[in-house]
Amino acid sequence: MANSAKSPPSRKHKNGKPNVSQAIRDYIEGHPDCTAKQIQTHLNRKKLKCSPSLIDQQIRKANGGPKKPKKQAAPEKSKAEHIRDWYRENPDGAPKECIKALAKQGVEVQGFNVSQAKRNMPDGKPAKSTRGPGKGKRSYQAILAAKKFADDLGSIDKARAAVEYLDQMGGVGEARAALETLQELQS
Repeated sequence: MANSAKSPPSRKHKNGKPNVSQAIRDYIEGHPDCTAKQIQTHLNRKKLKCSPSLIDQQIRKANGGPKKPKKQAAPEKSKAEHIRDWYRENPDGAPKECIKALAKQGVEVQGFNVSQAKRNMPDGKPAKSTRGPGKGKRSYQAILAAKKFADDLGSIDKARAAVEYLDQMGGVGEARAALETLQELQS
């Protein structure tokens, strides 16, 4: 007969319910190379419910590891700090130059890291907008007003010409004043 590895019967907790932690430990003892999924399947067959974190905890204990994985020590300097330091030394440097220079120092950064760090530099200039004038979002009401204005004038081209004329006049206030003066002269 083949000797199959069976897990010993689990002990019961004080309240009479099966001790899930002990069932996990017993299974690990009989199956030292088992995975968390195999343990979960075994517990499901026994109609025992358990969280994946409890299984992981018991596996770590069985392997002689710590109860919880230790956090890694924080790096001496963040990527952003490396980038800011580089830009303090090279204020006119390009992002690609920064990435290459930091890679030589063993600090791996990407373009978005450079852009963000540069934008947030306390002594740096704010990042220039890539949008030109008038390219931002407009409200629905503003678009409707522009449509009504263009319809009243007859076309979008005529509306644009009127807006350009207002700009040449020095703005809406100057244009109003000029129109009032013209009206007085014609009366």
